[in-house]
Amino acid sequence: MKIAIFRTDSSTQDPASYNSQEMGLAKGLQRLGHVVDIIIASSSGKYSEKTVDESDGTIKIIEIPYRVIPLLGEPVYLKANMVLNRGGYDYVQINEEGNFASYLIARICFKNGIKFGIYQGMYRLLSGRKWALYEAVHHRLFRPLLSAHSVGAFCKTSQASSYLSSKGYLNTHVVPVGLDFEKFRIRKTRDWRAHLDVGANEQLIVYVGSIEKRRNPLFIAELAHKANADQHFVLVGAGPCLVDVETAQKKLNLTNLHLVGLLTQQELPDLYEQADVFILPSDYEIYGMAVIESLFFGTPVISTHTAGPVDIITGDTHGRIIPTLNVDEWMAGLNFYRRASQDLRGNAERTAYARERFDWVRIARGYLRLVTKLS
Repeated sequence: MKIAIFRTDSSTQDPASYNSQEMGLAKGLQRLGHVVDIIIASSSGKYSEKTVDESDGTIKIIEIPYRVIPLLGEPVYLKANMVLNRGGYDYVQINEEGNFASYLIARICFKNGIKFGIYQGMYRLLSGRKWALYEAVHHRLFRPLLSAHSVGAFCKTSQASSYLSSKGYLNTHVVPVGLDFEKFRIRKTRDWRAHLDVGANEQLIVYVGSIEKRRNPLFIAELAHKANADQHFVLVGAGPCLVDVETAQKKLNLTNLHLVGLLTQQELPDLYEQADVFILPSDYEIYGMAVIESLFFGTPVISTHTAGPVDIITGDTHGRIIPTLNVDEWMAGLNFYRRASQDLRGNAERTAYARERFDWVRIARGYLRLVTKLS
């Protein structure tokens, strides 16, 4: 089968340079004997093609130019019709049914007899009057074609599945996100405890991600202020709220809060492994790749009640879901995962769980089984 994975938002992140979901799924499908192209927005404004060599062949990345609809900020892909008709695809995966471009791509597929399916992560509407109006128009004019003529809606989480079911989709199925374990084969070794002056018996608590409002980084600063001196918080990343965190760090004299900036994927494995617990106090999380990464390296996770973590964390061995940003509840959770109380067998179980459940080949096999069954 020849498959296209179409990322219909206008993000231009190169799938080959990151642990991207498109590339992970493409590699999983390729290892099952299929030919896969990834179609994304052009970073240069021009049409281009490049191939990424993998052990089982090559994956083509096609960048196509687009224009942005004023006010909505939604892209319209100028060469989508040409690319889809010339590509000879048997199946097209359209990412996120709520994007206007998703409707346009679905219409091209429908008119040309190409099977297509929805791959959905979003599980609630964006806030604001503009998006409420767009949703009303989308539901009346665009969604009927998407829901009636797609093979099915394949959702990253159970909450995304429930969301699309509430919008009238009949064939919704949970197909979780995987992790490309090969991305961590090359590692940059570092003794993080020595680097941060954290003792062997002190607790190392890690956050990895954007330092932005929805991730509540100031709540992490509040935890650091409430914590004991032997509980150290490490924030990895950058973002618009970093200045606010730096201000809180100075104002409250948080010597146990360490801001280390952006790290490469090669630098993360040692930090995950040496940490006692990973935290994600997010308001909205479509999945949370860092949650899987943390479990893969044997570290439990404490998270708020968002779509990805709720599906990933299935018991105390994996971590805890704490619904609200209550400092005392989070401190109790952190104390539960202190190093002295941990069983090394738990680390091995977390790694085995992540490797088994989030293997892209396994996920791709189940995904294709559903596509074939529903076609």
